[in-house]
Amino acid sequence: MKCLKCGFENSEGSKVCIGCGGILSVSSAPQVPINPQPTADALQPQVAPVEQPVTPTVEPTPIETPVVEPTPVINTQPTVQEQPITVQPVAQPVADASVQTEPAPVTQPTPPTEENNKKKNNMPLIIILVTILIIAAAIGIYMFLGGSKGSSSGSGNGGSDKNKETETSKEFKPKYYEFGDVTTSSSTTPPSGHIVYAALDSKGNKGICINRGGQQYCFQSNNWDYEKEHVQQAFSDISCYVSSTYVDCEASGFYCYIYSYDLMACGGYDENESCTMNPDSTITCN
Repeated sequence: MKCLKCGFENSEGSKVCIGCGGILSVSSAPQVPINPQPTADALQPQVAPVEQPVTPTVEPTPIETPVVEPTPVINTQPTVQEQPITVQPVAQPVADASVQTEPAPVTQPTPPTEENNKKKNNMPLIIILVTILIIAAAIGIYMFLGGSKGSSSGSGNGGSDKNKETETSKEFKPKYYEFGDVTTSSSTTPPSGHIVYAALDSKGNKGICINRGGQQYCFQSNNWDYEKEHVQQAFSDISCYVSSTYVDCEASGFYCYIYSYDLMACGGYDENESCTMNPDSTITCN
């Protein structure tokens, strides 16, 4: 059925036009001829319109974004309440009009007196006197120290001289000689032709002497502490045997030994001479 308004072909029996929505009248229906001739269009098979599937429109669902509320910051520090500062007014002293302030007295400079002038004039003289006293004291100290050093050095020399005198006093200095037991009547000169002989000093001490190459060595028997050193010097330390009770020395054909109990003997191997001093102070030579 064709709509008279818009010309849309509606299906038979439609009351409302699909194309425009108008009401279809009966007169708009086609007139069927009495002997209708089939037209080419009528001979063609009518194809029913294929209804296209209606795709439903899917509206996107809005995604709700969660609103993050800010976390409130908690102030952990204690709140200090400011205390109001009260300013106390300072009472200013009120000047008493009845009290009058007297000005400070002005000190007048003291005029120089004659005594002060004398002190000033004497200052250089005082400085000179003090300097002289210091120099004199220094000289006195120097002289004192020098004198003490001299006395100490003198005492040291005196001590060494005393030691020398002591050693000299210990040294055996014969006055009489004899090839045998010696007495004050013996000769005052060493006997010739002998390399060993007895000796006697002016104090009555006896000993034995040896003549080594024209050099005379004399030893005293009753002076052990001194003679044990003396005999070693005469023979040399390398040729002596020393113990706590005797000294035995030999060198160049000579020998000499001294005992601590006043026994002594000296001699020569080549000349075959010897002298022995016994503890009773008697001397034998052969």
